[in-house]
Amino acid sequence: MAAATHRVAAPLAGICASRFGSASAPLVAALSASSASAPAPATPIAATAGAATATATAAAMPPPPLSRRAFVGRCCAPPCLAHGRRFYGSDAQQPAGRSPSSSSRSGMRSYERKAIVLHHGFFGAKRLGHDVYGVPYFRGVPKELEEQGYDVLVTEVPATASILVRAEALAEQIHLWRKNVLGPDRKITILAHSAGGLDARCAISKFGMSKVDTLLTISTPHHGTPLADLLLGIGDTTGLTGLCQSIPLPFFADLPDGGRCLSTQAAREFNASMPNNPEVRYYSVGGDRGSVRKTSPELATSYLYVQAKEGPNDGVVSVKSAQWGTYLETLPLDHLHQMNFPLPHRWLLGAPSYKDVLLIYRRLAFMACSPETPFATDAYRRGGVHRSSHESGSTTKGSQLGARLAPSNAASTA
Repeated sequence: MAAATHRVAAPLAGICASRFGSASAPLVAALSASSASAPAPATPIAATAGAATATATAAAMPPPPLSRRAFVGRCCAPPCLAHGRRFYGSDAQQPAGRSPSSSSRSGMRSYERKAIVLHHGFFGAKRLGHDVYGVPYFRGVPKELEEQGYDVLVTEVPATASILVRAEALAEQIHLWRKNVLGPDRKITILAHSAGGLDARCAISKFGMSKVDTLLTISTPHHGTPLADLLLGIGDTTGLTGLCQSIPLPFFADLPDGGRCLSTQAAREFNASMPNNPEVRYYSVGGDRGSVRKTSPELATSYLYVQAKEGPNDGVVSVKSAQWGTYLETLPLDHLHQMNFPLPHRWLLGAPSYKDVLLIYRRLAFMACSPETPFATDAYRRGGVHRSSHESGSTTKGSQLGARLAPSNAASTA
């Protein structure tokens, strides 16, 4: 009876005091006295010993291993979450350059989401083949990044137009996104694939696209591609160039001028006229599957041709040409894998899966948006980043990278 009184009286006194205030003072005093006079219920010795043994056993057991996706996710938590109120409790603890927004009703500060632009390459569009039923260019990537807390814009520019035309269209779309969605002061990060990296560089340098924090290019032919030289030579010799220009469809009519922008000669002129903006961080990655046998069969012929001309490549762009600004790594992806294009023979070639490509983009977004140098990020220290040796063609991972990534060797500035 005494034990039951002890269990009931104390909670009941608290409820009365919080619900009825001073009006319940006599009742609260009586309940408190009853609780104090009643002896506390005794805990059986056996139960205490059993609980202590269970606690000790649980403490000695190792934690369950993380799944692959959970491990990569922990390594690559986006800065929009890592810099939030879960980790920073006061203004003094915030990382530099990440100012908090207005306080919420609870007094906790919230931090703005990071804004990412995904920009396609030559022959590209939001969807390939059909505006509604076609295959998305960055298949699955926008949804993956949005689930990680990023604001994402997928752009679309004329597929085969010149770099100047494409860059102007890109700058206009980002301007409208900033005006209607982001606000004028939000900085953005651009992830641009293939020729889209040239569009972004031109938009920043020539069209005054401001508030760009980082441009990360993925297999962009910054120094041109010998594949374009070859195809343009064939077109000029056989008359296909003039035939394309005579077709009253922009896709074909623009093709010769757009393709010429990707030649090695045009690249030299482009680089001379498009200097880097000192307020923008320029990062780049390339791609190489290591051999023609591991590359998509659709790219086998072009892979061998570019390899003979410039060495390791992704079937379209060489690793050498992909380097601009700070070169981060060589991805184990060919040019089609980088779009996450649904290829039925992926499993035969041992190529990265659909989810593997999503995790790679998740990691790239993390590095591009991080206020730290990518080589110092937690994802890099834990082995989440790959990098290839261009001289030997071999790929190195994880902790083996430490000695090779001194700043003087890690950055390749064009």
